[in-house]
Amino acid sequence: MVRFLFYRVCHVRHTVLFHNYPLVPLALSLIAGISVDHGLLSHATTAFWFAVIYGLIVACWFVRRHPRLQTLLLLSAVFSLGGLLINMAEDDYTVVCPEEEADYEAVVASEPEERGRILRFDMIVTSGPYRGHIVRASLLKDTATCRYREITVGDGIVARSTITPPHNFRDAGFDYVTYLKANGISGQTFIYYRNWAKSSVDIDPISTVRRARLVFLRYRHNLITRYRALGLDGQAMAVVSAMTLGYRSEISPELRETYSRSGVSHILALSGMHLGIIYFLLTTIFFGCRFTILREVLIVILIWTYVFLVGMPVSVVRSAIMISAFSFAVALEHDRTSLNVLAIAALSILVVSPFSLYDVGFQLSFLSVAAILTLSRPIHGLISAKYLGRHRILSWFWSLVTMSCCAQLATAPLVAHYFGTVSFVFLPANIVAVPAVTVILYLSLTALAVWFIPAVQHLVVSLLIVVVTGLNDYLLWLSSLPCASLSGLHVNIPQTVCLYVIIVALGLLCKIMYRRHFYTVLSM
Repeated sequence: MVRFLFYRVCHVRHTVLFHNYPLVPLALSLIAGISVDHGLLSHATTAFWFAVIYGLIVACWFVRRHPRLQTLLLLSAVFSLGGLLINMAEDDYTVVCPEEEADYEAVVASEPEERGRILRFDMIVTSGPYRGHIVRASLLKDTATCRYREITVGDGIVARSTITPPHNFRDAGFDYVTYLKANGISGQTFIYYRNWAKSSVDIDPISTVRRARLVFLRYRHNLITRYRALGLDGQAMAVVSAMTLGYRSEISPELRETYSRSGVSHILALSGMHLGIIYFLLTTIFFGCRFTILREVLIVILIWTYVFLVGMPVSVVRSAIMISAFSFAVALEHDRTSLNVLAIAALSILVVSPFSLYDVGFQLSFLSVAAILTLSRPIHGLISAKYLGRHRILSWFWSLVTMSCCAQLATAPLVAHYFGTVSFVFLPANIVAVPAVTVILYLSLTALAVWFIPAVQHLVVSLLIVVVTGLNDYLLWLSSLPCASLSGLHVNIPQTVCLYVIIVALGLLCKIMYRRHFYTVLSM
């Protein structure tokens, strides 16, 4: 069915959108179907969506001589597919079991985080009703023996507690249940400090992908330990581990607030920018390779190895899919249509995990990239290409400005909705932060690579600490400026939608005015 839909949509030529970007309408239809089923038609069953999809496909056959109507029916089928996927995902997350204490075995699936008297981590349950499911555990610390310090990612434990389905907090506007489902978590539990012990457990219920992820996360834990052994500590250690390995647990609330008020919170969460920097490094290393296909295959393998190493966050998976598609196009010497590549990434993620649509990182990541792909080129063209070609530094600076403005414009309403903050100093912050991230990534890799030369390694780590400390101090100064940001906003969903409608309308208006001005100049 997917092959048939792709073929038909790709051959519809009566609109520019379908002709140039055939996968974009498919992605938007799938997103709409997931949103509507989750928000409005939650009582629709899986059988209902199967019947609707079947009826639409049959109707497409009878109207094959009417391409416009057939296209509408095909997009409706993709819309219904979104409803079907979210319905099936909801069924997978639902576990019916008595809410009483029970014994079970599990494997720790995330780096444990200390939060007051609680140690929080995710675990994959390998026995009992929740067998094969991920559960978020809160373990009460034993301050006498401190056994909780023995727990690391990949460890097996036996425990006794009550596992319950996720539930939202009373009088809280945040949808905690959907947040957990977006992260693949289908239950939560509280474990008393006497009711657990480390043990070898059977890992047969764990899928191959999850086993590979656990192996890489354990290796990431070793790298974090190595960072500490190199002399990194405090917030320098927190920033380096966040930017290079995606480990953000040690970042203080004050530093998070500083980065948020400066409008550069995205550099603390691994995203396409970080993966793009690594991709550029790999292409530089393999620049002399004559075999294009072999070079691109090696780069893609290394990129996905890094994705597993950092825990496979949605923003990094999106970037890895885009880079893989980009490398595939390079290897085959085909044209690379960026919006179609972005649509491929969205379709791939949502088909596998429909609840990823409600992940904040997914939304911010795709919006910012879509804005950069659609708006940066026209804005960048405001300055003559010939002039920029003669001034390389100005060209790099102008590219950084345009991409920062596009990403900020696209994500500002959503950031205001989720975090209640809008930054007004994002431009000077990004102009310094983006190059600093590049330096931090390269210095971190260098520090790990020259382990056999202690003197050089010490020098690199000292320089790394200087860069990170300087970046933190600069952002702290920016965020402390008067009117650096607007905080305490309460933007609901209808207001967020209205803001995006206004932004799109203003963009279209500017485009129309620009075209009229352009044609007026030509006619003079």
